Amino acid sequence: MAGRADLRRRSEGRRQLALVCAGTVLVGCADGHCHALDAATGEPRWRFAARSPLLRSPAAADGQVFVVGEDGVLHAIGADDGQERWQRQVGHSAAPVVDGGLLYLVHHPAHLLRDASRLRALDAATGEPRWERPLPDGSGSGPAVADGRVHVHGATGALSAFDAVSGCGTGPATTPS
Repeated sequence: MAGRADLRRRSEGRRQLALVCAGTVLVGCADGHCHALDAATGEPRWRFAARSPLLRSPAAADGQVFVVGEDGVLHAIGADDGQERWQRQVGHSAAPVVDGGLLYLVHHPAHLLRDASRLRALDAATGEPRWERPLPDGSGSGPAVADGRVHVHGATGALSAFDAVSGCGTGPATTPS
């Protein structure tokens, strides 16, 4: 498949994580392009050019694809045509997660051991901020959403949980014994 060979060259030896959504494979590459390929044939559907490498997994929902570049810019791209809908400077962040019309990001500060990481929620349709919370023990991971809560694994191993809509802390997340 020509699409596969092309993506191998563009990833510069880095392992890229793909997302499959509605019959389309979405992958960001180190060359700054987000590619959309037909999942059945591998044929390219569209390609979006960001200004910096796209090294994190994309997220997709409600007709949009979300990618964060190494320059800290979050891009919302039309899933049907690859055209940018909006962008927002979010800083160095983990891969985005989208659920219920909100987009969640964990912002990693320049000095991860000194400064607090922050969990952010943005309106997925517009990119407008909804809420932001400091993480109690930092984080090097991205968020996960389940049962109306956003979970973040902290730098010291603690799992924090926040209400997905309000951002209010719901206490430490419990894990099965």
